Amino acid sequence: MATVVLLDPEASVAAQLRWAVWLAAARDEPLTLLVPKGGGDRSRERVRAELRAALLADPAFAYAGGADPDPAEVAPDGLRAQLVDVDLGAVDSVRAALTAAGPALFVVLRQQLDPRDEVAGRLGRELLGRVPCAVAVVRLGDGEVATWPPARLLVAASRGPHPRAAVTFAAKLARRHDGALVGAYVEPDIGGDAGDVGRGVLDRVLRRALGDGAPQVGREVVVADVVEDGLAAAAERVRADVVLCGVPRPGMLGPRFHGTAPARLCRRTKLPVVLLRDALPLGGRLRRAIEERLVRVVPQVEREVRVELADRVQSSSAWTFDFVALLSLATAIAALGLLQDSAAVIIGAMLIAPLMTPILGVGLALAHGNRRLAGLAWRSIVRGVATAYALALLLGLLLGIGDAAPPPTGQMLARGWPGVSDLLVAFVSGLAAAYANSRPGLVAALPGVAIAAALVPPIATSGLATAAGQWELAYGAMLLFVVNMVAIVLAASLSLWAVGVRSQREGGWLRHVGTAFTVATLALVVHLVQRTHVGGAVPLPQSAVGAARAALPTGFVLAGMTAEQAEGHLVVHATIAGPGQPPPAAAAALLDVLAPLLTQPLRVDLDYAWRASAGAGVPAGR
Repeated sequence: MATVVLLDPEASVAAQLRWAVWLAAARDEPLTLLVPKGGGDRSRERVRAELRAALLADPAFAYAGGADPDPAEVAPDGLRAQLVDVDLGAVDSVRAALTAAGPALFVVLRQQLDPRDEVAGRLGRELLGRVPCAVAVVRLGDGEVATWPPARLLVAASRGPHPRAAVTFAAKLARRHDGALVGAYVEPDIGGDAGDVGRGVLDRVLRRALGDGAPQVGREVVVADVVEDGLAAAAERVRADVVLCGVPRPGMLGPRFHGTAPARLCRRTKLPVVLLRDALPLGGRLRRAIEERLVRVVPQVEREVRVELADRVQSSSAWTFDFVALLSLATAIAALGLLQDSAAVIIGAMLIAPLMTPILGVGLALAHGNRRLAGLAWRSIVRGVATAYALALLLGLLLGIGDAAPPPTGQMLARGWPGVSDLLVAFVSGLAAAYANSRPGLVAALPGVAIAAALVPPIATSGLATAAGQWELAYGAMLLFVVNMVAIVLAASLSLWAVGVRSQREGGWLRHVGTAFTVATLALVVHLVQRTHVGGAVPLPQSAVGAARAALPTGFVLAGMTAEQAEGHLVVHATIAGPGQPPPAAAAALLDVLAPLLTQPLRVDLDYAWRASAGAGVPAGR
């Protein structure tokens, strides 16, 4: 492993070399210097010559001589330094050099961090977010360090997880170079106890990062409402030479970086600032590898399309009069279609229902990290489900279902038992719906998606079944809606993530909500597998069929026998044929022989058909 340092062609070579050696020495790692073409009138050869001269002037280095790119070597107890040419205009050349070096730390040295710096912006967009090792961006600034190596280091602490790597690395730097380390924390002005609260937070951060070494670190707590102002004030108080800050894993020098507190601190102070991002965990590395492959294979949506998609989904997910009107009409049509057992009417309700949009909105919020959209869409879903269920229940009661209690129609029974296949259909439908929404030219496919993943008909079925007192059917239909919703949310987030709608943040609420939906999906799969199929056919063992034949009265034959799962019991439908009406005890006799074999509460429904035969030239009955 090595420390790889990308030099700034506009900055002083000698100053950058001091920083590179200072950072690499703290990690006891070899040093690889990536040398871009010099700025202004400085050629790469001149930059190399300056580096070589600086290495020779450093007593820790003993240059071996020979033509570049031979490495400059140091004494046996020192570091090995190597020079590698790169082209900042082609990020792939920097990536190739990193891959060859296999670094544990990648350092980017920049004189200033300016939002208008195209090179830094390109590095942030195309490289730093995909580098698996730890990354440090050093803003050299305009001021000179009073003493070298820096004697007083200030490390910023915060409540999040990312400062831990910065605190640990700052402690290594201080120990290696006999410097003093001070931890700083900025507590908002919450009253007279703000300082005590801040000291408690700072102490916890230092103890978690350093353990037994925490007491040797100084403490500086500043009460301020603006983080960068508080850190700048702390640096002035302790007369720090360098400020170190931890930053979240994604977003280093990315599009949103310049609006963060570390970037504002760089503009606020003239001191050098070291911004450190910890190495990506294995899961993060796998995610970055998948993203790189997707970028090459799947056409990525442009920023304008992402903005338009978010605006359209957010406006369509809002709980407005139009939303309520369409949902109510769709529920009424679906309920009437279910009562008429009409698939065509139910399909019409599917096309009108607006519930798909807020469900896609939750998926978009997960992919994009949009908490506001997640809250808005989720509220519309909850209100929409409650409205549709209440309306279907009311229709069922008004139409007299609660009094007459007729058997549920086939369309209702079809929605009373969701299976794993329903979850798969909803998942694929969610993929298609999100993909079609992200491509303006594919909007025509959305009606087909709405039919494939029915949302309002299951809710209407649950309301109608509740009005009829069919509790198991009501539960199963609502379960089908939950299965569809969870699968569509997960599929939509994956589909949108694949086409380039991705969050620049990790962890926090986004990770917890994503984990919750994943766990919910697994729990639903287990529940669907274990739940008994209500209203569906149940296969009968051959032993039960044989016992039923043997129990029939003389002269009767078993024409057919099927079983269906009802609420809490099994219903066996048997049809027998014979020369006349069977005796009244025939059904009881079948019940007596089948009950021990089927091992659950049982009801036998017996039908019969008159049977007679006559023959000419052949025996009757043949």
